[in-house]
Amino acid sequence: MQDFPQLIVYNNEQATENLKGYFLKSYQDLCSSYASFEVNYFHKIFQPKSLNLFCYFVLDAVLKQKFCDENKWAICLVAQNITPNGSIEIFEKLLKNKKGNSKFLKFFVKQFVFQHKNEAIDFFNSLNKNDYFEKQILDQLLIGIIESNLFESNQIELLRDKMAQDFDIENSQIVANKHILKIEDFNVIVQPKEDIPKNVLIMQKKLQRELERQTQRLKIAFSCGRTWTKNDFETCILQNNLMCFLAEKLLWGKYLDGSLVAVFKIENKKPINLLSVKNDNASEYTVAIFHPVELSQADWTNMFKVKAPFNQLYREVFSLANYNLHTSVVTRFNGFIVNNKTFFQRMQNYGWKFSMPTLTNNYVSIKKVSRELGVLAELSFSPLAKKDVNEGNATLFELRFYRLDSVLVTGNNLITNKANSLELIALKDRYFSDIIYEITMSGKK
Repeated sequence: MQDFPQLIVYNNEQATENLKGYFLKSYQDLCSSYASFEVNYFHKIFQPKSLNLFCYFVLDAVLKQKFCDENKWAICLVAQNITPNGSIEIFEKLLKNKKGNSKFLKFFVKQFVFQHKNEAIDFFNSLNKNDYFEKQILDQLLIGIIESNLFESNQIELLRDKMAQDFDIENSQIVANKHILKIEDFNVIVQPKEDIPKNVLIMQKKLQRELERQTQRLKIAFSCGRTWTKNDFETCILQNNLMCFLAEKLLWGKYLDGSLVAVFKIENKKPINLLSVKNDNASEYTVAIFHPVELSQADWTNMFKVKAPFNQLYREVFSLANYNLHTSVVTRFNGFIVNNKTFFQRMQNYGWKFSMPTLTNNYVSIKKVSRELGVLAELSFSPLAKKDVNEGNATLFELRFYRLDSVLVTGNNLITNKANSLELIALKDRYFSDIIYEITMSGKK
């Protein structure tokens, strides 16, 4: 500890060796990752600049050891006492030897997000995703923020928006030297096909991967009714060339207090109203991808002829208004016989997963999780009918919904209790409509 820099308290005096020793011992005595009252007190008495430097030396010393339970206390000390701005050097040190320090890095990020919850988002937004090093920090922070379970899903999705890669797309194509990357039917092709340089092939793969990733995110946003503020929509969607390219292929809605006000499209990175639902000229509103369950009688055939990245408009809708909102079970599929092979494959394509099979290979139910809404949908099979996934037919039984926090997680299996079923009134209309739509489409011959 003699080689460590001095700690300066707020009255500009140097901390005594006894105080420094007590500071370190308080962390060594921690039995968990949660800071005690004593530990919480220290960062309030030491000056931030000297504390940041001290933390750097602590980290340097602990990185010479192997990661184990005995040295987690040092990472807790660094994570809690370093300021977000001072953490840049800490991240740099951990990232330089990420292979050797991956466990240290993961544990540090977890503790850093936990200790700096109120500052983590601002720190994230202060970093530049186009800077190679800061992009690595952003990637690690995003993982830590997601795994912490401390933030709302909308906050996390907004961070993912800001991490979306941007490409210099114009008229559905990118000019790269003597070649052109064109987006046709949402697939990236290179023209001419001869003598394609390696850097162009790499760009093609990156663009295709990002195109598919952002399309999937928009599909989820469509189903769960995710909203953007007017400013966030302009920043994250319209000002990102790839996101704007996808946004131009969809219809959007303006909402005031959760109620649809207008439907609009995007042209030349600007919103153009197609249909006014209510007379309201409010300047502040939220934006969401329009869902046809909101205006089921509208005919979009002549108003919007653009091919969408997924089926947005021309789908059958199932409004909650046609159901008893105070029931917790949907029986419309009871007795419905489906072909196992095609039904299960289609449901899996929609994101549904099997529950744990019995010893006879008979599945009890199939489930779909919406983490964005905190809801699980479960479609069960008739207890009297065989439902081997590999052969024959299955008979459907009932559909129920549950809050995720009421579901018991055992390994990869999700255990539900019918007593905890949600009443339909707790569901979003568009989410319910899409669940019924997916089951209906999967069951078609």
